[in-house]
Amino acid sequence: MKVNRIVLHHLYLSPKREVSSVNTAFDIEAYSRFKYGDTRVAQQYAEALARKATKYYHTSPQIPTKIALTSSAFRYTPTAAQSITDTFFECMTHGRRIEMEYFKIHRTFLDGRDYAQLTPEERKEVLQKASLKIDQSQSLYDKTVWVIDDVRITGKHEEKVLHFLKENAVREVLFLYVANLAQGSEMSWVEHYLNHAWVKNIQRFAQIVEQPYFQINARVCKFLLSYPCHSALQDFFEALSDSRIRLFYRAAKEDEFDKIPVYQQGFQLLAHQYERCQKIEPMIH
Repeated sequence: MKVNRIVLHHLYLSPKREVSSVNTAFDIEAYSRFKYGDTRVAQQYAEALARKATKYYHTSPQIPTKIALTSSAFRYTPTAAQSITDTFFECMTHGRRIEMEYFKIHRTFLDGRDYAQLTPEERKEVLQKASLKIDQSQSLYDKTVWVIDDVRITGKHEEKVLHFLKENAVREVLFLYVANLAQGSEMSWVEHYLNHAWVKNIQRFAQIVEQPYFQINARVCKFLLSYPCHSALQDFFEALSDSRIRLFYRAAKEDEFDKIPVYQQGFQLLAHQYERCQKIEPMIH
């Protein structure tokens, strides 16, 4: 199986443990906003990846008739990478320049911990438990698959996806990343650092969540439901619009966060606010 990568930003760590980008300007605060639902940043990443992917496609020795496109695996609530994937698909298929179909990789196991804070060993353990699958009606046999993800740090997730695609007899794989860390094999802490470069607390996230460009993702749900300061979380939920409360509640229930101990207290606060929303009768004018 042939494997290639497209990366927008090649990152490295300075001797002072500062993250820098090779030959490109990488805005870590914008990346943080993207990870917490800012689709304006996701659109920029998608358009940049589409330009590189188009060039790659037209210079390939054997041009495939159709591309099977996917993003990092999820259960119900998508990952942040899905917001890139949606725009990327539109860019690549506009005017039918390239034949492309989207498919979802389902993750059947959801760990209660923040993946960005796990050690390489813990990541390997989580990924061993996670089972990936596609819909029974789909086949990847002898297809060219493009996989969009936001960052490659240790490479453990990529290994898991590659193993899954190989089992499904995929002919060729192209991974498309926003960023890749050269020394990432033992630097899993960098992902947590990047994720929180701007969204350092719930007050920062509050500046994004009610905006029209906000899109929910699994990271947002985990961040809220495991937030350590319950009084701040309660204030946050009380200030949210009813539509956002319903959005978070449905996502939490579908992914069964209410059954994972680390999220249960946060979910109780969300559920209380959800019940309040449901009791409010619409005004008749």
